Amino acid sequence: MSSKYRTTLNVKRLTEFRHDLHMHPELKFMEHRTSDKIAAFLTELDIPYKRGLASTGIVGSIYGKNRSANDPGPALGIRADIDALPLEEANKFT
Repeated sequence: MSSKYRTTLNVKRLTEFRHDLHMHPELKFMEHRTSDKIAAFLTELDIPYKRGLASTGIVGSIYGKNRSANDPGPALGIRADIDALPLEEANKFT
């Protein structure tokens, strides 16, 4: 992992990012803000990505040492949903 990843990725930053996404929920195929936020975060980290998969999907690619899109080597896929469910919270959290 490059030093840029190490200095940018920290628990506080990732927690703030997650909280922001949770404060602005979007239903399936309407996650335009969420997709934009993820793209901006990946751009900031110099992680190449592709957008527009199933409309608002986004895929980032992190290559190992001495690897590239032309020679990616072994791969590990991590998938996450970015859409919200249309429901009302019944909790009393503040």
